[in-house]
Amino acid sequence: MDAAGVKLRPAQWRDRDGKVRTSTTFVVTVHPRKALDVCRISELRRLSDLDIYSDIVDVQAMSEPEEDETPAVLSFPFESGESFFCSQSAGGELTHFAHPSTWHAVDFDAPVGTPLLAVEDGHVHALQEEEIGGGADCSLLFHWNSLTLLLADGHTTVEYVHIRPGSSRVSVGDKVVKGQVICESADAGFCPTPHLHIEVLMLQHLSVSRTVQEAYSLDA
Repeated sequence: MDAAGVKLRPAQWRDRDGKVRTSTTFVVTVHPRKALDVCRISELRRLSDLDIYSDIVDVQAMSEPEEDETPAVLSFPFESGESFFCSQSAGGELTHFAHPSTWHAVDFDAPVGTPLLAVEDGHVHALQEEEIGGGADCSLLFHWNSLTLLLADGHTTVEYVHIRPGSSRVSVGDKVVKGQVICESADAGFCPTPHLHIEVLMLQHLSVSRTVQEAYSLDA
């Protein structure tokens, strides 16, 4: 139950073996050297019946943008004619706020199997598409699928995260052109809802894992 005595809603998710399970997940921020009573567990007969998984991270502030830094303007990663809800953007309070590596990322809710397009010309820099687990359980926070493009400018990378297992139409090293279908969206990894998590990094920033601002042109 939460502080108001309202029962927290559980949700179904798939573990890394594909088994459907149920859990209740929440995100809490706590100041240093402080304690916080976050919930109460009722109707528990034995402590061994309780399965708790947590991930604790130090929140890292986003550094100020460099003086000459401008947003990366890209074409939209979905086919035209449809709209997609932006469920989390820069500094999002669910997962994006905690680290510079995700601060400027954008999440677009999309049904599993939605085609994803190359946002610019480039080639496939990295690919991971074997994970089948997905849903809102923090045991999945570091077990996602992703496809990364290195754009034709030679220093901009675009990462598509939570993609459908086995859905890539390309392999590492393949050249791609803007608008080409490269894979499909899904819910692989920590996903309260099926969505595309997309983030942009410059190679000169990779040592500090710092994303840059991104913008999308619908008529590019």
